[in-house]
Amino acid sequence: MLININVFGYENKQKFSIFISKEKFNDHLNLLLISNEEKQHYVLIKDFNRFMFDHTKHQHKQHFCMHCLQYFSSEDILNKHKTDCIVIN
Repeated sequence: MLININVFGYENKQKFSIFISKEKFNDHLNLLLISNEEKQHYVLIKDFNRFMFDHTKHQHKQHFCMHCLQYFSSEDILNKHKTDCIVIN
């Protein structure tokens, strides 16, 4: 079984991508890397859109691009954006 693994970080109330898998498989795993001066720990992100929800002030469901962390109002718009974003990023 092949799987994408993406790693995100959180520092100073800002979320950012650390590693985004270049391969595109159907299954994926999103992890949040939490670290302090001595230790690092990975936490599973079960729902990426929920993880990113406070990134925007909109109260409706948002769809986030894992590459640039932009948000979109619909999954169709996100899918159109992804084709360009993957090439740029």
